[in-house]
Amino acid sequence: MVSLFEVVVGVQTDPQRIRDIFKDMATVLEEICIPTRIGASFLCSPSPSSLVTVYLSEHERRPLYLAFKISSSDSRDIVAFSEKINERLKNYGVHPTLLNSESTDM
Repeated sequence: MVSLFEVVVGVQTDPQRIRDIFKDMATVLEEICIPTRIGASFLCSPSPSSLVTVYLSEHERRPLYLAFKISSSDSRDIVAFSEKINERLKNYGVHPTLLNSESTDM
């Protein structure tokens, strides 16, 4: 049985800063993976067992935020990629937070 781990790291800041980060996503994810833009989202695979999805989201409890969903069958990859993304986003003057975490047995 294989487990799939997933975390969502979010950035909540003013809409202009979110747009600037979104436009600069190739730089944000540099040395982590090469993002492919699909509509208003980005996908990239930093390892054979991992996927990073970046998208804009809005929930009733939160205003617009930028979400980085990191999925992997290796929990160490989740931690490593989350840490790298966190450090990159700090360079933009924002401080991400963990919004969600879960695992699923497959």
